[in-house]
Amino acid sequence: MSLVEQAEALLKRIKGDPNAALNSFQIKAIEAIEKRDDNFLIIAPTGTGKTLVGEAGILKYGKGFYLAPLRSLMGEKYVELRKAFPKKRVVLTNKDYSIPRKVLKEADIRVLSPYKIMIYLDYLKPEDGVVVVDEIHKINKDPEMEAAVSALKTAGFRIIGLSATIHEDDIPKMSRWLNATVIKCEEERPVPLRFTEVKLQLGPGYVEVERGGGYLYPKEKFVSKTHAIVELVLRVYEKDPTGGILVWTPTRREADVIANMIANRLPTKLPEARKQVITSSEHDNYLKYTIEKGVLIHHGGLSSRNRELVEELFREKKANIVVTCYTLSHGVNFPVRYLVITTLFDHESKPLDPSTYHQIAGRAGRPGLDEFGEVITVTVGDLESYLLTKIMAEKATKVKSKIYNPWTIAKLAAQRLLFDKSIDGFMGFLKETYYAQEYGPKGLEELKKLAEDVLTLVIDAYFEVEPSGKIYPKGRKEAFAASMGLHPKEWILHEPMSLGDYEESLRRGVEAAMIATGVNDASVIDNIMDYGFLSVYLGSWKVREVAEITQTIFDAVAVYVRRLYGWKSDEFQNTKRVVEMYLYGGNPNAEYLAKVLKHDEMKRIIRNMPKLLFLENPSDNVALEYVRGAVQLIFGFKKRIYMKRVMRVVDAVLKVMFGEDVPESLFREAIKVARSEVQRSVSELGAKVIA
Repeated sequence: MSLVEQAEALLKRIKGDPNAALNSFQIKAIEAIEKRDDNFLIIAPTGTGKTLVGEAGILKYGKGFYLAPLRSLMGEKYVELRKAFPKKRVVLTNKDYSIPRKVLKEADIRVLSPYKIMIYLDYLKPEDGVVVVDEIHKINKDPEMEAAVSALKTAGFRIIGLSATIHEDDIPKMSRWLNATVIKCEEERPVPLRFTEVKLQLGPGYVEVERGGGYLYPKEKFVSKTHAIVELVLRVYEKDPTGGILVWTPTRREADVIANMIANRLPTKLPEARKQVITSSEHDNYLKYTIEKGVLIHHGGLSSRNRELVEELFREKKANIVVTCYTLSHGVNFPVRYLVITTLFDHESKPLDPSTYHQIAGRAGRPGLDEFGEVITVTVGDLESYLLTKIMAEKATKVKSKIYNPWTIAKLAAQRLLFDKSIDGFMGFLKETYYAQEYGPKGLEELKKLAEDVLTLVIDAYFEVEPSGKIYPKGRKEAFAASMGLHPKEWILHEPMSLGDYEESLRRGVEAAMIATGVNDASVIDNIMDYGFLSVYLGSWKVREVAEITQTIFDAVAVYVRRLYGWKSDEFQNTKRVVEMYLYGGNPNAEYLAKVLKHDEMKRIIRNMPKLLFLENPSDNVALEYVRGAVQLIFGFKKRIYMKRVMRVVDAVLKVMFGEDVPESLFREAIKVARSEVQRSVSELGAKVIA
């Protein structure tokens, strides 16, 4: 059977449609992958099926890696790949899910982040499979993606990069960087897009419609732009209630408010759905109200359990309005007929770049369902209207490397000096970065100068230099740290962490995270020192960013200590306690969970249901919501589910809320809820239940 035939069978299995067929672009791309062992850069608009082309690469080589920039996208692809390859061992590892490196090595398909693959780079070989890099243009946001792809390419891995939006000027640069054959979809989108502008003008205490796009009336007045947007969405919905409407806005707060205002105008549609929402944050509270009206919210402020619920309801066409933020521009799939873009400015009030705009716009129009997709953009005033004209004229933003920063270069230097065994080797590696392609010889010299500035720090920490120039690690500890690409500021954390010194570990961890993020604010340190990782839900965006990076650093150091001393060692157990204390900020209620949950499981609970730790004797219905959410978070992706352990988790969750005096009748109801969640994993992902 040819690779094209295998891919078409795969498509039928994914869609559950025996009549599903590849389009001409997919056939052309898959035939090229079958014939040649090249690297490939696949450029195609959203909705043309480029993801399946990447999966065909995995089909060809039998195994591989799927790199993605966003946790929600990784989760989506993990579920899709498990269904697509039921006989293959598919694993997921990111901030929420860790796996032993042996499992990563032995799996057939690994869905992971660039950061994770860099940690295990010394353990992986090209024969472990092809690397599919989704949203490869995101190197303009994530320096670790550029570092990872550069290192993988240098090590000889086959790479298939996927992108919907690469500027014409950048295609040859990207091709040279990857040493890749470019396959670009020259065909029209399978579903044509039409672009509509709804133009408003500001008046004294109101906004007035200048151009209504066929939905609002000229001269119609509204109290605010938000009221006009809500009316626009409702009129689109009234005209076509089954078409599906996505509303994009740049901030979580705006998404919540718009969804709430839309819901206020609609009758109850899904009364039972609100019972499935876990209310761990103010964002979750908004969803709990809007969901029963058939209005969904999807953004990073919601727990992953609630985002999955939203995706499920939308996929099953039980709701047709979704208000969302940047998950759209990172490739999370919400195909609809109508897309409303509420502003041309991002969360920092900067103009949207053309790539982001067109990535979002590409979600409109569902292949096989729609004759067209409509993108409705709301502008205010002549300046915004002109900005829309400029964005429409340019289909993609130029890719700008972000690798030129001391933190990333120091981490790269640690790893490359170990692999290349010389400064010259490391300097030669810098030629393999996209930065060198983007800025040419002058840019490469600038990058080398930055590298020289950090080399002393890295060499002093990890290496000895012979008179001949050959470099070798000072010892076993240093070799392990360098192989993982740990920054020296990360590595020194292993000393207080392995001794169980929480205060010193946290102080050093936060300082390292502030260097990595470039945040310089004393109040951030105080907030995180007081609340640990829980500060993510209590502080500003600066606190959230630093707290997240501190967690990432702690996790990396924990992997290092486990590799160095073994998981049974006192050093690792002390390190594990430090990481766990950071997770729940010393909250005593968390001790019930810590006794039965693994570290990653605990992390998912804290990340997605922090409010659980502060509940005292809630109503039975609220308690059962948290039980449902905890079971889904802990067991949702498992292939084997042990019911004895499910019962222990249920008991621990209830004790967090009620202490030792959990009513027996509530425990019995909670077990019923847990069993229903387990059964959902069985039906959706084929999990095996063991008594």
